[in-house]
Amino acid sequence: MRTFVSRKRNADQAGAQRAYAASMTHLFGAAGVPAYTVPPDLARALDAGWDALDALAPTDKQRLIEALVIAVRDDGVVQQAEADLLRVTCGLLHCPLPALLG
Repeated sequence: MRTFVSRKRNADQAGAQRAYAASMTHLFGAAGVPAYTVPPDLARALDAGWDALDALAPTDKQRLIEALVIAVRDDGVVQQAEADLLRVTCGLLHCPLPALLG
């Protein structure tokens, strides 16, 4: 998910990696950031994970959404497509939309 948001956000690889690293550091701390990789079929990989993400505890969902907001806001501009993606994510995970976009 964070890879998808990072890629939507940044056309350049360096920007996408920076947004990804910032959001993953929020989730795992500086020492636990997984390598940035993009699956060959990103949409399919994302679709496969929705049920597992929806099964997270509410506090974990909140932390995930916070990490996504960090990725979306990385360059200081929230584009419409990013806001829409965050709205859809919150809907699919049955959690509230952050005040940033409410």
